[in-house]
Amino acid sequence: MKKTTMLLTSLAGLYFVLGDNPNRSSDSYSWGWLPERDIIGKALISYWPPQSWGMVSDVRQAGYKVCS
Repeated sequence: MKKTTMLLTSLAGLYFVLGDNPNRSSDSYSWGWLPERDIIGKALISYWPPQSWGMVSDVRQAGYKVCS
């Protein structure tokens, strides 16, 4: 499987969100940047990467890099 990496720079208050199935997800690849005001929930559990499975109190805890 080929791994693709890209760096995105966001304007304040906008998020690029991705689904878990690239071929069938409705996500920012389809409809663009998501305004923060349209986010209606929080992640409670992360199952990827497997070594970080569990409850999420902070996105950094789930093993993701947050660029600032």
